[in-house]
Amino acid sequence: MLRGQLDGRGLELIQPLSRALRQGEIHELVVTTEGEAGPGRRVDSVGYLAFFEVQSGGLAVTGDPVSWGEHFWTLVGFDLTHAPNHLNLVVRGPSRLSGEELGMRVGDRLVIGGIP
Repeated sequence: MLRGQLDGRGLELIQPLSRALRQGEIHELVVTTEGEAGPGRRVDSVGYLAFFEVQSGGLAVTGDPVSWGEHFWTLVGFDLTHAPNHLNLVVRGPSRLSGEELGMRVGDRLVIGGIP
């Protein structure tokens, strides 16, 4: 889990609507409340949720539901700032609470679309 929020982050969401996520990859989950966030857009206000390991590979597509326990978000895009190390998967939600504030823990189950 991660902690913190940041204004002025400047994530540049890539134009493609999907990314293949391979089993064993590590990626970062970032949340925004920006209503216009989407492919080809810039996202400035973020909360840091967690790093996660892909347990079962698959295709993540903009608009996919993302869930952790009772929390639900919508995948709005992908940022390549840290590539090839990892992708930032950006989700939209009702708040920018961090993973720490939400009580996320290592080993918790995160589901992206149908990808566990």
